[in-house]
Parts: sequence; C-alpha cells; structure tokens
Amino acid sequence: ETMFYIKPIAEKVGFKFWKPIIWDKVTIGMGYHYRARHEYILFFEKGKRKLNDLSVPDILTCKRVYRGYPTEKPVKLIETLISQSSNENELVVDPFFGSGATLVAANNLNRQAIGCDISESAHQHFFDRKNI
Repeated sequence: ETMFYIKPIAEKVGFKFWKPIIWDKVTIGMGYHYRARHEYILFFEKGKRKLNDLSVPDILTCKRVYRGYPTEKPVKLIETLISQSSNENELVVDPFFGSGATLVAANNLNRQAIGCDISESAHQHFFDRKNI
C-alpha cells in the first residue's frame, strides 16, 4: 500500500521510477484474502548508473525472516540490492535501519555503512544481534 504514496513523492523530488522488483518470500504470510507471498521493492534512480550485473531478474527469491524484528528483511536479499547498485568501499545509507540487515549486508560486501532509526528497540535489536 505504501508504494502508492511513495512513488509520486519520490518522483516529485527528482527520482526516476524504473520498475517494481518482486521479493518472493517462498511461503505465504498471514491474512484472509489472497495471502501474500511477496513484497514489492520500488526501484528508483537519481542520476544515471548502470547496474553491476544485468543478468539479475526482477523477481528475487529469498525466504523471509521468521520471528525476527518486525518487517525484517533477509540479509541475503539486501546483499543482492547493494551489490547491484554500489561498489566496494562506497557508502550505503539506511535512514530507517530497523533490524540492521542493510548495515550487516553492506559490511559483508565491503561497503561503508551508516544508519539511524527513531526506534530505540531497533538500536537495541541491532546491537544484540552484533553480539551473537
């Protein structure tokens, strides 16, 4: 539902929308009507940059995280997105880092990473995760 609000806002501030990428979570989620097995990732661009691997499809299959932080995304999924759109030692920014998956994925791929989150529980979850 958020994509219907975000797309016009992003375009208004200068981002070009290219396409939705589908995250296939492999198993269906909760609900009553056509239970979702996927989420949309909106692919925007500001400026012009070629993706690093043109053989990557627009449907990314990766099992969802069970019993993790609310709306947590798998590190493997985020690694695909980061590796497509950046190079080693470049900066990855996540202004709503939640579980910290983006920061972990960036670190795994030798990128610099910074992030913030308004939720204190997100910070606690991330630091607890790092101590595992």
